Amino acid sequence: MASLSKQSDKGFYDDYSKIRELLVKAIREDIPVYDKLITSLQLVYCLFFLGILVKKEIIIAKNLKKLTHKKFFSTINKSSKPHNELANVIGSCNSNHVFQIVKVNELLLNIPFLNLEFFNEFTSEKLEQLNISKRNWSKVFSFINKYLAKIDFLADDFFGSLIEKDLTLINSILVDDPDISIAKIVSKINDRKLLGVYYTPKPISEYMVCKIIDEQLKPKMDALHEELQNQTTNEEKIELIKKVKKISILDPACGSGEFLLEVANYLLRLNISLGELLEDRVNLQQIKYQILEQNIFGVDIQDVSIKHTKLKLWLWFIEDFEYEELVTSTQRLLPNLFHNIHTGNSLVGYSFEQVPEQRYDYYIQPEIYILINSNILKLQRSLANYSDVMILNNILRVYTVLKSMDFEQTIFTNQDILFRLYASIERALNELPLSKVFTRELFGFYHEISYLINLLVKGKYRKKLNEDVLEITRDELKNSMPLNWNVSYRNILQEGGFDVIICNPPYIENKKIRSKPLKAILKKEYTSAYKLYDMSILFLERAISLLKEKSSGTFIITNKFLNTDYGVRIRKLLLTQTKISEIIDVSHIPVFYQTATYPIIISFTKATSLLDRNNLNNTFVLKPKITDLKHLPLSLNTKVQLTQHDYYNLPNMIFDISGHIEIIKKLTSHSSCIRLNDLGDFNYRILGFTDWQDYLEDISNDRKTNDDLRFIGTANVSPYLISFNQKTLKLSGKEISKSYLNYSEKLKDKWEIFKSEKLLIREIAKQISAVHDPGYYANLTGLYMFTASNPKLLKSLAVILNSQLMNFYYSSLYGSIHLAGDYLRYNGSYLKELPIYLPDESVQQQTFNKIMDYIAFLKQIDDFHEIKDVGLIQKKIQVLNFLELLSDCLVYELFFNRDLKTDIFNIVNNQLEQIPFDSWFSKVHVSNLNESEIEHIIRYQNDMLETIFTKVYPKLQSDELMQELQQITTHQYFKVINNIESSDLERFF
Repeated sequence: MASLSKQSDKGFYDDYSKIRELLVKAIREDIPVYDKLITSLQLVYCLFFLGILVKKEIIIAKNLKKLTHKKFFSTINKSSKPHNELANVIGSCNSNHVFQIVKVNELLLNIPFLNLEFFNEFTSEKLEQLNISKRNWSKVFSFINKYLAKIDFLADDFFGSLIEKDLTLINSILVDDPDISIAKIVSKINDRKLLGVYYTPKPISEYMVCKIIDEQLKPKMDALHEELQNQTTNEEKIELIKKVKKISILDPACGSGEFLLEVANYLLRLNISLGELLEDRVNLQQIKYQILEQNIFGVDIQDVSIKHTKLKLWLWFIEDFEYEELVTSTQRLLPNLFHNIHTGNSLVGYSFEQVPEQRYDYYIQPEIYILINSNILKLQRSLANYSDVMILNNILRVYTVLKSMDFEQTIFTNQDILFRLYASIERALNELPLSKVFTRELFGFYHEISYLINLLVKGKYRKKLNEDVLEITRDELKNSMPLNWNVSYRNILQEGGFDVIICNPPYIENKKIRSKPLKAILKKEYTSAYKLYDMSILFLERAISLLKEKSSGTFIITNKFLNTDYGVRIRKLLLTQTKISEIIDVSHIPVFYQTATYPIIISFTKATSLLDRNNLNNTFVLKPKITDLKHLPLSLNTKVQLTQHDYYNLPNMIFDISGHIEIIKKLTSHSSCIRLNDLGDFNYRILGFTDWQDYLEDISNDRKTNDDLRFIGTANVSPYLISFNQKTLKLSGKEISKSYLNYSEKLKDKWEIFKSEKLLIREIAKQISAVHDPGYYANLTGLYMFTASNPKLLKSLAVILNSQLMNFYYSSLYGSIHLAGDYLRYNGSYLKELPIYLPDESVQQQTFNKIMDYIAFLKQIDDFHEIKDVGLIQKKIQVLNFLELLSDCLVYELFFNRDLKTDIFNIVNNQLEQIPFDSWFSKVHVSNLNESEIEHIIRYQNDMLETIFTKVYPKLQSDELMQELQQITTHQYFKVINNIESSDLERFF
C-alpha cells in the first residue's frame, strides 16, 4: 500500500484537491469561507475514519457476512438524502448502549459506543448545510473508497502529512486575506506549492522521543530492576511499576500529533516490557487507555490540529485489535482525550503562578448558582441508573455546600467551587460507564464550568498584564487564545510540573507576529522576548517553567538563537537554569521538505530551584553537521564533549556548534587579545535605513563635482578588491554601472565618513570580504564601514580579516545561521566581537601592509585594465595563491605564537620590496582620463607586474622562508582552520 508521507502518490493529491473544491463550493453561501474549508476537511477525515472502522470490523452488518467499505458507502448513497443516513450512523457512534442496531436501507449496522468527540461535529443540521447533490455524494464516496483500498492508514502517517498540508493551506489563506473569495480559495486548493510537507521526519521524532524518555526514566528503571529483585510480593512489584508508568509527557505545539504518536508507541513498548518483568499477561487495550488518558498531553493553537491529533491517537488505539477484542465490559470503546489535549496558545496565560485572591472572590457570583441549578436536577434524575454513585455524589455534595452558604462568606472563593466541580465531573467522565445521554449532559455541564473558570482566570490574568503600562482589552486577550496551565493541567502542576516536554515549536519571525497586543503580552511575560526574537525560543522558556525539577526537555528548533543578538537571554537561561545533555546540528539535511529552515535538536534537564552554580561545569555532547538522518545515533557520528562553561565564556555566550571549541578558546585566550570594536568605529547605512532609496535619484553617470564619490554596493566588493568598472550593481530594480553619488551640502557630516580612510566589509558573502578604501567610495546599503582610531592599522586589519583564520572563527561561531547558497550574513554586532592581536608597529605591521598592497594590486588591476595574456594570467594566479597562503601563515603566527620569537616576519619583510600601490590606486581613480594618461598608467602597472614576477616572487621562494612555512603548515590547528591536507600544500613546497 502507498505511503502518502513520502508523497509517492501524486494522484491522491489531485483527487483530494478536486473533492475539497467540490465541498467548499457546495456549502451555503452565508457560511464564512474559513468555516467552509474547515468543514470540508473534517468531513473527508470523518469519512475516512468511518471507512477504517468498517475495514477493522468495528462497525459490522448483522444481516451480512462481510461488510466492505464500498458496500457501506454505496448503501448510504442509495438513500434520497445521503446526509441524513450519514448523520444517523455518525450519531449512533455515541449511542447509549454497548452496541446499537442502526438500519441504513437494507443494512442492519451493529455500531459500538465509540465516545468519539470528533463525530459530534457532524449533526444532521451541519451535514444539510453542505447541500451536496446525490451525484456529488457519489464522487465523494468513490474518492474515499478508492484510497481506502490503496492506503495503509494505520501503518503510514496518513493523517499526519495530510493535516500538515491542510494547515499550511488554511494559514496561507488567513494570512493573505481573512475575507478571501471562493475563487481565490479554490485557486489555493489547487496550488501544488502548498502541498509541501512540514512535519518532523519520523527518524528524528523517533530519536528525540527515545533519547529524552530514556534519559528521564533510566534512573527509575535502574532502581526498579534493582528493587524488583528484592521484593517478595507481587503487590509491591506492581506499586513500583506504577511509579514508572506515571510519567507525564507534553508537546506544547503538537500540530498533527507526530510526537505524541511516537511517544504513545514508545510507552506501549515500555509497558509491555514492564509486564514481562511481572510475568503477567499483557492487556494492550488497558495499556493504551492508560497511555492516552494519563501519560500524554498536547496543546496547539489550531483547533483543527487538536481535533485531528485526537483522531490520529484514536486510530492508534484501535490498530492492534480485532473486533472480538474490542467488545469489553466498558461501554466506552475509545479513551477520553478532552482533559489532556487542548486548544490554546501555550505562550499566553498563567503557568505555575497562583491565581491571586481578592476580597470580592468570596462573593459567590449569581451565574454560578444559575449554572449549577440548571444542571443539578438533570444529574439527580440520572443517579437512579447507577449502583456506584460515589463520584456523582461528590458533585452533589459541592452543590449542597454551596446552597448552605450566603452570597457573602469567607470559606470558599468562586474558583474553589468551580475547581471542585470541575475535578469531580472530570473524574466521573473518565472513570464511570455513562450512557450517551448522561455523558452529553455531564459534558455540557463540564464545558460550562470550564468556560466560567477560564473567564474568571482570564480576567485576573488581564489585570496582571495591565498592572504596568499594558492596556489589553478583553477581546484582545481572547484573540490571543490564552491557555491557563493551572486550570487545564491543574493536577500536573500541583505535582510539580511535567516529566518530559518534547516540541517542534512554530518558527515565526518577530516581524511576522502581526498582533500588537500579542507582542506586548509576550514582551511582558518572557525574559527571552528580546530584540527581534523568533517566537520559537519562547517555547523553550515556557518549557523550562513547566518542567519538574530534574525533568527533561527536547526541542527541534531553528538554530538562529544560538548566536543572534536576540538569543543572548535564552542562551543564558539554558546555561544557568538547565543542564544541557545534547545538541545536534541537523541544519545540513532537508529536515523540513520545501522549507528554508535550519534546525538543531537540543535536549536538557531542568536544574533544581536553587541556582546550581555547577551547571556551568555540566558536560554535554555536541554532534556537529549531521548530513544524513541515519547518523543521528551517537555510535554512527563524530561527537564532541563540551562543558556549559565553554559557551558561557564565549562572546555573548554564543553556542558554537562547529565542533571546534578548543581552537576557538585558544584563539581568544591570550591576555593581549582585544575586540575589533576596541580599535575603531563601525558605520552602516549612514544615509538611512528606510528612506535610502530616495538617494538613488542623486546617482549619475558623470562626476559633476570633485566631491562626488564613486558609488558601489555589495556586489562590487570582494576580499581586497573593489570592482567598480567591471561589476554592474542591481539595486531596487535598477542597474547601476560606473556611477557617482552626487555631493549635497546637507550631507556634509556623512561625506566626512565616506571620504575618510577605512575598511569596507561586505554584509552578505561566502567569506569575510574586507577591502581598504582611501576615501574614494560611497554606498547606501550592504556594506559596513570601519574607521580605525589609528589609520595605520587598516591595511594590517584587512589582511587579518580576509585570512582563513578569521573566516574559520566567524563561521564556527556564526555559521549556523547560513543563508541559501552557502552565504553568510556578516552582521556588524558580530564583526565588532572578532578577536584581534595587534601586530607590532615595526616589522609585523610593515610586513602586513606590504602583503596587502601586493594582493590588492594583483586583484585590482583587472578592474582598470584587464590582462589578456594567458601566461601573465597564470603567473598572476600563481603569485596570488602563494601570497594568500603566506598571509594565512603570518596571521596564524600572530594569533597562535604570541609568546614565541620567530624570524618569519623579518624574513618576509626583507624579501618583499615596497611597491607604489597607493600611488597607482590614486591614479586609476582620476576621472575622465585621456588615452595618453591611460597608456601611462598601464605601462606603470606593467612595470610593477614585472618587478613582482621576476624579482620579488623568486626571492620569496628562498629555502629559509619555505622551511618556516612548512613548519607552520604542518600544525594541526592550521590544517583544521584552512581545511587542507599536507598534499594540498605540495605545489608550494
